[in-house]
Amino acid sequence: MSSKKRTQASSANAAAALSGKAFGASSSAFGFASRERISSSPLSYFTEPPDIKSISMPALVVVFSNLLKRDDTTKEKALADLLDYVTEQATIENAIVNCYVQLYPRLSFENTIRIRQLAHKVLGGIAEKTRRAFVPYLPQVAGSWLAGLYDSDQSVSAAATDALRQVFTTDEKIGLVWKTYQMAIMDFCGKVKAKEQVNSLSDERNNSPDEMEAKFARVMKGVTMAAAHLVSAMAKMGTNEPKHDEPYLSFMNEPRLWTFAYHSDPYLRQAVYSLLRTCLVNRKDYVEPALHIIAPAMIEKALTSNQIGSNQKFLDTLLTLNETFPGSWAIAATAKKPTFKVVKRYVAKGSQGAPSEFWSKFASLVETLPEKALPSMNDEVQQFLTAIVDGLSGGMEPKDHRPEAWSCYFQICAFFLSKEFLSDTIREGIVSVNLGNIFKAFIEPKEELAAWRIGLSDVPTILAKAMKVVTDVDTPFVKQQVEGLISELRKQVEAAAEASTTGDAAALENSMATVDAWSQLTAALYHTLDKKHWAILALNNVEQDLLRYSLNSSKASRGTNVAAAALAASISKSANSAVRRDASCRVALHEYLVEDSQTLVANPAREHFFNTLFAYQKYWDSSSGHGILEETVDLLVISKNREAILQFIYNFERSHTKACIQSANLDGYLRHECEQALTEADEASWKMVIVAIQAPESLVSRQLKADMAVKLAEKLHKIAVDRSYDHTLTGNILTELYRVPTAVLASISQNLRRELVTTLLLILETAGEDNITKADILFVKLCGEKSLNDPEANQIREGIASTLASLVLEPADGGFISIRLLVSKALCVLSHADLSREGHLMTAMSYDDETWRKHLESVFQTRPDASLSAIRPLGDSVFLVGPVEDSEETGEALDGDRLSIAMRMSTFMLSVLSRTEGSNASENAQREVFQKRVAASLAKISSGLQWPFLRYSLIVAEIVADKLGVPDESTPLERTVLEDLARSLEVVRYVAVQDYTTTQKLLAAGNGKNGINFVNSTLLGLSEQSTVLPVTPEAYYHARALRSLVEVLRHKGVTGKDATLWVDNLEIGKNKDDKFVPRDIAVLAGLRDDDFTVAPLVVQLRNRLISDISGIEADDAIEKAFPKLLLLNEIWTSDLVENPTDVPAQRGLLLMKKVLSWLSEELPPEVLALQSPGLLCAIMRMSRKVLPVLRKLQGSFWHDLFAAMEYSFSAMYNSLGDTVATLLSTFSVYEVIKEIRATNQEDEFVNDDLSDAWDWFLPRFYRIWLTLLTDVAAPLKNEAFKGYCGALSRALMNMPLHFLDDPAAVGPRPTVSKEDRDEAEDPRPKSEQLYQLLGGNTDDVQGVAFNLLHRRIPQLQEQVSIDAALSKDEALEISLPDELLSLLLDPPALEEDAIFNPMLLEQLELQRIQGYLSSWVLVYDHFVNSSFRIKASYVESLKAGEYIHKLLDFIFKVLGHARAKPIDGAKYPVAAFDPTFSAYGAPDLHYIRTLMIYVYYLSLRYSPSLVKTWFSDSNNQVKDNVLPFTDKFISPLLVDLEFKEVEKWLDGTDERPEGLAIKISRTAREITVTYEVDETTMEMMVKLPASFPLQLVEVKGVRRVAVSEKQWKTWLLACQAVIALQGGSIIDGLTLFQRNVKLHLDGVEECAICYSILAQVERTLPSKACGTCKRKFHGNCLMRWFKSSSSSSCPLCRSSFQFI
Repeated sequence: MSSKKRTQASSANAAAALSGKAFGASSSAFGFASRERISSSPLSYFTEPPDIKSISMPALVVVFSNLLKRDDTTKEKALADLLDYVTEQATIENAIVNCYVQLYPRLSFENTIRIRQLAHKVLGGIAEKTRRAFVPYLPQVAGSWLAGLYDSDQSVSAAATDALRQVFTTDEKIGLVWKTYQMAIMDFCGKVKAKEQVNSLSDERNNSPDEMEAKFARVMKGVTMAAAHLVSAMAKMGTNEPKHDEPYLSFMNEPRLWTFAYHSDPYLRQAVYSLLRTCLVNRKDYVEPALHIIAPAMIEKALTSNQIGSNQKFLDTLLTLNETFPGSWAIAATAKKPTFKVVKRYVAKGSQGAPSEFWSKFASLVETLPEKALPSMNDEVQQFLTAIVDGLSGGMEPKDHRPEAWSCYFQICAFFLSKEFLSDTIREGIVSVNLGNIFKAFIEPKEELAAWRIGLSDVPTILAKAMKVVTDVDTPFVKQQVEGLISELRKQVEAAAEASTTGDAAALENSMATVDAWSQLTAALYHTLDKKHWAILALNNVEQDLLRYSLNSSKASRGTNVAAAALAASISKSANSAVRRDASCRVALHEYLVEDSQTLVANPAREHFFNTLFAYQKYWDSSSGHGILEETVDLLVISKNREAILQFIYNFERSHTKACIQSANLDGYLRHECEQALTEADEASWKMVIVAIQAPESLVSRQLKADMAVKLAEKLHKIAVDRSYDHTLTGNILTELYRVPTAVLASISQNLRRELVTTLLLILETAGEDNITKADILFVKLCGEKSLNDPEANQIREGIASTLASLVLEPADGGFISIRLLVSKALCVLSHADLSREGHLMTAMSYDDETWRKHLESVFQTRPDASLSAIRPLGDSVFLVGPVEDSEETGEALDGDRLSIAMRMSTFMLSVLSRTEGSNASENAQREVFQKRVAASLAKISSGLQWPFLRYSLIVAEIVADKLGVPDESTPLERTVLEDLARSLEVVRYVAVQDYTTTQKLLAAGNGKNGINFVNSTLLGLSEQSTVLPVTPEAYYHARALRSLVEVLRHKGVTGKDATLWVDNLEIGKNKDDKFVPRDIAVLAGLRDDDFTVAPLVVQLRNRLISDISGIEADDAIEKAFPKLLLLNEIWTSDLVENPTDVPAQRGLLLMKKVLSWLSEELPPEVLALQSPGLLCAIMRMSRKVLPVLRKLQGSFWHDLFAAMEYSFSAMYNSLGDTVATLLSTFSVYEVIKEIRATNQEDEFVNDDLSDAWDWFLPRFYRIWLTLLTDVAAPLKNEAFKGYCGALSRALMNMPLHFLDDPAAVGPRPTVSKEDRDEAEDPRPKSEQLYQLLGGNTDDVQGVAFNLLHRRIPQLQEQVSIDAALSKDEALEISLPDELLSLLLDPPALEEDAIFNPMLLEQLELQRIQGYLSSWVLVYDHFVNSSFRIKASYVESLKAGEYIHKLLDFIFKVLGHARAKPIDGAKYPVAAFDPTFSAYGAPDLHYIRTLMIYVYYLSLRYSPSLVKTWFSDSNNQVKDNVLPFTDKFISPLLVDLEFKEVEKWLDGTDERPEGLAIKISRTAREITVTYEVDETTMEMMVKLPASFPLQLVEVKGVRRVAVSEKQWKTWLLACQAVIALQGGSIIDGLTLFQRNVKLHLDGVEECAICYSILAQVERTLPSKACGTCKRKFHGNCLMRWFKSSSSSSCPLCRSSFQFI
């Protein structure tokens, strides 16, 4: 094929790659493009710019113009715009492509990363859009594009790669591009490398030297990596054609390229090394011609230069170069710089950031060096090896490199030892110095050997490996030198042992360290080398010598040479068999142990003597050694040397000897020590006990340990019962009991184990954290191994279970153990038991019927609280419970969580049966799991215990519900415990009815007691227990439990039709016997829903009951009507049903008239309230359901009903519970009537009888309700009372305010009132009596009291101000009400935790805070509509008691300002805040915080002088946080308010004198007052600060006219004092100034004391004249003068003041 055809083929291939078409297409322009040569590098900054005028779009001309600018930000923006354009266009103008191709090479190497990224993205976009049209431009951009792939920044490299893949979608196409344009790329790379300099790539006018150097390095790295890429790619493609070699050879032969091998930039160095290694691997023919340049550069220059960041690649390249061209070292070597010196300098720098493999590679490099390149002189070898040590121990070398570095060092040492050309002297020095010093430094770390310390954790292993590497050079010379080294180490050890006899503690410590090091070294050598290795044989001889030496030295020193004794013990334990077989050693060791034992056990070396003894018995001679052991024990006991005995037991355990020692002497001694430790608390004896329990049974028998365990348990129980906690002793006993083996604990008697369990539980409740952990661990151990079905372990577990169950019922040591702890331990017992034994354990933790009844007796003997009838199921049926016989009142036993024993029993059994700690029944999924667990476990316990559990747990559930209705008697924690219990007990109801299938089967089974299933037995049992007469509390609670169960069945699937079967089969409403009434009520209440109440059978029942009630006369009402009313009230439709039609209007009217006739004849409400309050409640509940159908009927019954309600509201009842229940039902009737009136008004229907009764009775109700409201200061604290307070508050919400202070306006008093009770009527107005309610704990009462006062107080202040103005008494004192001030005495006390984290505040605390802050709102309500004089009096009242200080300290402590963590005021806006209690709801934290900021806002508005005083007295931290808070959130509101009030005053005042003008500037916060006098203007200005009113208002005199300087300043000061110091507003100051000016101009004389015409506070003229000089003064000014001067003389004439 001709050259021309080949060129066309290449063009076709490139075009195919670019366009995605098959090869074969041709391009007529390609031949020209491929041969085109650019004469200069396109990267120079002075390259001629492209002709951008050829671009047709003006906007793009601007873009390209910006690309030519020097500013990087401008370029980046231009590239981003160009990329957007390219992305949006379908085709690109050719002029744009031409211009960008010329700019791309420079842009792709810019300093800014973002510019380089965008440059590649734009190129990819242009190439993709132009496709074949871009082919001619590829030679111009291919080099820069390829270089961009290797950019140092990954994001730029990724951008270049993505752009390339955007155009050339496969690897084959990309490879084809490189192949096609390799000549153009190499031409580009060669020109850039050869021609570009630092100052040709960057303009020094716009770039710093560092930036220029960085760009130069980046460019050279790019072109070098591009060349390396081509070499590698062409080799892989197998297209190495000779005609293409020229540019590569030229590139490689360029000397400048190899100067980059030691350039300062690590990335450029890496690029050069990559190129060289690539060529060495793929095309070494490119390297060989340039070897004379490459070798010196790589070896002489690069090897000695800094290689941080490139050392790994450098060493790999050097190894490859050495392998490929070994002669490179000879080429690089010079006389001045021998090769080994260059390598020495290189290794002395360490790995220079390379991985740890550097050291093994370096060793390989040294081993492959030619002999001429190695050191041959002694000094040279030493210097070379020392350089390696310097490198590996340098500060820059990572510590994790050192193990491999030392291996490299020892490998090189062995390499030198193997070289015969080195003299013996040199090799001897290597062993003695380079190796020997390292071993010696480890054996005895002397200061002079510090440089040879390895400094790693496992030095012996490293040294053993070093010995193996060295001894692998198996030559006689090396063998001789190593044996000599081992002998030198032996002498070093002997010398160290001798040094310990000097008595110096430091010398002894050093000697022991040497012995220990020798022991570690020999152990490592024995482990690493074969036992037949010649080095080990040499070591055996040395060990024998050392053993004989140490035994002799120890005997000679009579045990004072501790190091020698330690050495003997070490060798006797670790020596190998060859040493033990030595006869002389065996004899010496036996003599040492027998003849010198009495001396050695009493000296400091006894520990090592014992170790030697145990090692002898275990490794040398077991039979002889055993006898020596027993003799030694007896010898120790006789000596009574505690330390020696302790040491013997310690060493015996650690030696793991199999010898069994039976010594009666030792047993007796240990028993005595145990007694001594427990009675005398002797520390030494206690140590003996600890060691004895831990000792092996081969030394201390099991029986002895059992006896000691009993002693410990008895002592622990005594400590716990006596509460005489010795925490140290308790902890010690617990620790040792845990160490007692389980088999020993099992042998303890049952009673003692019970005591031990109780003791552990007491400790778990009361001890410190450490002892709690120890007790917990011991308890787990008592439970035995998990799933161990062993009779002995089962017996222990059942005993523990019985103990836990009994502790639920009985207090331990005067108090109950926490039920949570008992549950936790019960679950622990169950978790350790085998599955087959769970039923037995659960039975042991269950209770029989007698136990349940015993602990519910107090409940069954107490009449339930009648007030709960309003909120609990069965409603007024609680009044069926007859009076209970008087019994001895014994308070119900409660635990720390305020749980009764019955509640504890339910909690315990539920947790045991569910195998969960606490309640997990809050969600449906969890409840189902909980329910299944309880049901499955219940089936496992004894059948005689199942029914009592279900029966009484259901009753406990009702009791808990009642307890939860008393929220104020429980702390939040106790309430949480009750709520958890209530959720758990809810599951019992579902368990009790889990087997329900159909109503027919259920009711059929209920007719008999035999053959009934689980569910039916529960229902039947509850039904039987609830049908007794008279109705007892027990029957009442059984009825409630029955209702709960029926309700669950209703939800589980009892349909409306099934529900009527219940009514029919149980003959509800038909039974003549009243004993069935509680049961019937319970069933109706459980079945009741909207479908049930409209069923035909139920409607029939309701009509029958109404007929029966309508036929009952007043005499029989209590006995006969009450039960039927209870049944009737359970079958009304719910309040959610609109327009209910429970009863026809006429029938309902007859019923109402009949019932009301009872109340007006023999049973007036006041009598009924005492005899049968339940009947009165039932009548009211019936009325609220009947009245809606009577709303359009007229008649006298409305008047009778209102009269009955009046009597009900004002009657006197037997108990407060009866009162609350009856009043709640009566209020419900009132609210229904109120709704009826509203409905009638909507329908435009007028019921005259209803309206007349309403208008007549409502004022009477208001009076009664106000009395009731002021009587709730000592409330019945339960949920019913809370509901009563809510109803009372709603009734009084819109009451006209005049009723508060005008009792006569409400009409006649009720028949039964406080006068009838012989109680004195409170003479104070109702408004004053309401103050006491603000401090209450009932938010509804607190709310209505506040709202009434909040509406009333501003109205009263108008009259107060008028009265004060009309009063002639200038000394008139007006103050805030004492009742209100008493509420401000102290803020609510809060815990520190709640102050630091207000989220912890509970509801009651928030309510108290609300009451306190609301009292302050009422305080500032007194300022509304008050005159300046009245306001000043109120401020004085607050100032006298320092109330503001307490308020603001409290507010900013809670808001966080006092601890420099203020809240964000923007979240709590006060501009539109209304303090009125919202719907009488409970406050939350957000509301309280907003209320606090609002009160602070009011304090600044009405009493700024007091706030400023508080602010000035506060510490700097408070000031620094309050001031910016006020500036940002409060001051703008107050400034705006002041300006609005001034504007309003200007518009509304009629007293403004002629010539007065006022201007307001809101932006400058200024008010300017001008007064025209005889064509001239008097002017003053008031400027408000940014922190108004914390900072003083500034009053300036701008222009003074017609008044003296002194008079003028006095007016300004008076105006400022009124605003800033006396709590006045801007209007008060302006009014004072205005009137002073007017009166002055009218000729009124000023006071000679204050120089003001008007008094600042009283606003009066001077009226007190002196009889002598006739000058007039203000009364208050004169009194202050008399007081300050202590005389009654005139301030002017000094004569005795005579009032005219």
